[in-house]
Amino acid sequence: MSVKGKHRKQKLDELDRLIERMRAAGNVAGEAVAHGQKALVYATSGDLSAAAGELAKVSALAEEEGRVEEMAMAHLARGKALTARSADRTRAVEALDQASALFHVLEDRAREAEALKELAVLDVIAGDLTQAKARFSRAIELLENVGEQDRDEQASADLTIELLRLRSRCHVLQRDPEAAIADLDAALALAGQREALALPIRVERHTVQKYIAEGATPEQLADLLHDAYRQDNIQVIGDVRLQQAAEALGDGDYRQALALAQDARHAARDAGDLNRFVRYLLASLVMAEAHEELGDRPAVLAALLTCKVYLETHLGPEVGRHVDLLLDTLEQRWGRGALVEAVHEYRRRVEEHGPYTM
Repeated sequence: MSVKGKHRKQKLDELDRLIERMRAAGNVAGEAVAHGQKALVYATSGDLSAAAGELAKVSALAEEEGRVEEMAMAHLARGKALTARSADRTRAVEALDQASALFHVLEDRAREAEALKELAVLDVIAGDLTQAKARFSRAIELLENVGEQDRDEQASADLTIELLRLRSRCHVLQRDPEAAIADLDAALALAGQREALALPIRVERHTVQKYIAEGATPEQLADLLHDAYRQDNIQVIGDVRLQQAAEALGDGDYRQALALAQDARHAARDAGDLNRFVRYLLASLVMAEAHEELGDRPAVLAALLTCKVYLETHLGPEVGRHVDLLLDTLEQRWGRGALVEAVHEYRRRVEEHGPYTM
């Protein structure tokens, strides 16, 4: 057993002992928290089925105590954990249905919308696009009426943007790219001046437009996009390695984030599905942030400039101009002198080793 595996087993054994103590003391809340901690240990090691099992225990304990909100949250977390495995999807739907119903009773519109989003994703994977679109639309409608007590305005807008992007892909799969573009336009309007959020949407929009301009039939567009859906992951990021890179970045493991993002960018570059340009862009942004955290500013420039060239080559100069907006922020963050020094070192590396080609 590896050192990491031994550490995980030790942590799980400690939590099992804690659960026994809480149960003996009649501390239901403490027992539920310990099961939640076990779920987190399992989830971080990739054992989502075991994580879902622990969350089911949390839900049962919350029900025993009559804690409706905790029960709803546990069902939602369990449903999310179960979506990763095709064999567990029936149980995932059951858990998410329960979460949605409980959040409806609690009048928690934001979390009800989140549960509906997860259910809609499963509908798409199952091929029921009509039901998926209905759930996405209902979730968007709920968020239009979210009060301040449910969720802050920015978070509601971010979730609405995600829902619009997911619904746009349903439109493409149903051979209606014009409706897809309308949803992406609505998402762009919500993103406003937040360029890091707006840029992936613009790339996605240009991608759909590119295929329309080149005379691709709606059927060809749907086939291209369906390749991404077959991977059983149709979230905005759409790539497991990229998700792991983002998590590593959030955890402060910048070298791991960089390695995973580089792999994800290579995979996106070599892919043929409709969303590869968005994945390439997002991988580039993770790489740039990881390089910046590691203090390698010339590599930040390399990550963004190679991304700009790649997107301009495939989607045209307009997309590249949007990447320029991100490059323009570097002087504000680093200062003029530091930027000039980074550019000089970047050029030296290119002269010495050749252009970056990733």
